[in-house]
Amino acid sequence: MLRAGLIDELLVYIAPKLLGSDARGMFDLGELTSLEQCPQLAIIDTVLIGGDLRLRARPVAASTA
Repeated sequence: MLRAGLIDELLVYIAPKLLGSDARGMFDLGELTSLEQCPQLAIIDTVLIGGDLRLRARPVAASTA
């Protein structure tokens, strides 16, 4: 959905845990060979909830990234 441009806003909860190399990624973005291919996000706000971080972000249109 992110690759197709169908997401308006992301709410991402980040826990202070390191899962290692066998953990699954959050998104399947296909093969990225440079940083210019990565979707850009604008961070709207952050909130600390207990020991976790809630990040609210919106995708930035490619023409304005």
